[in-house]
Amino acid sequence: MKWRKRNRKRLPRSLAEIMTILKREGNTFLTEEGRIMDLMQIKCKDIESISDDELMSDEASFENLYRTMRSDIKIIGINFPTDTSVQTGYFMKKLAEAENPVYREQIRQRLDEFEYLRRLVTAREYYLMFFSSDPDQYRENLRIIRRSLNGGGIDLVKEIPAEKKLQILRFMHNVNEMNE
Repeated sequence: MKWRKRNRKRLPRSLAEIMTILKREGNTFLTEEGRIMDLMQIKCKDIESISDDELMSDEASFENLYRTMRSDIKIIGINFPTDTSVQTGYFMKKLAEAENPVYREQIRQRLDEFEYLRRLVTAREYYLMFFSSDPDQYRENLRIIRRSLNGGGIDLVKEIPAEKKLQILRFMHNVNEMNE
């Protein structure tokens, strides 16, 4: 048994051990290796309720992407905590205004539910990360992704703002950050 522990390779614990982002250039990022990295959000669908034809069409779109894309790509799934700040703020205001003790107790229960949701319920989101060696290849990769996943009436990915990309990269570099 001891020889297995000695010969076992250590896996990286975070993205920071694998990839270093040097700087942000507009809406993209430059890696330590000099490659351009970008993210796009994959629009999720309920595969239980879509038709077989639509499912096959979506699968064919991703298959086409994998065949035509020559650069590195990675699909990332992230669990984000549920954001209940708007609802919590509203009910905090109502609690401050309420005079009826029964109504105040109902509002407190609702606030407890929002706290439970914030702490334990997550929203699963998926992202397509792709790498390019130079700006020309970046434009070509972007064209391939748009043609493969957003062409012909198919709408599977959307571009995301730089702030959201920064949030995703921060989360990928420190998974515990989102749980604090």
